[in-house]
Amino acid sequence: MVPAATGKLETVADEVVTIATRSGGSATKGLADQGRLSVLVDLPSSREPEFRAAISSMTGEAPRARRPRLRAAAANEKKSFVVQIVEAAAKSD
Repeated sequence: MVPAATGKLETVADEVVTIATRSGGSATKGLADQGRLSVLVDLPSSREPEFRAAISSMTGEAPRARRPRLRAAAANEKKSFVVQIVEAAAKSD
């Protein structure tokens, strides 16, 4: 979850899309709904730590520790997840 100032959902979502693209992936923004906006992100598995670190720098939080993988990711393996962007006022709902 990524916080956004009131009225800045689209701006923050655009930043998430840019980070995904720079990380070798792609992203698709959903529609804003009651102070929330979802971004579907597809990345090469090998670039996930880079993406998470960049998102963490946006939120001011340390990246969450991930469990170690038992095998190396295949070069073409993808990872998909949703980034929720929430307006500060909407978080208390």
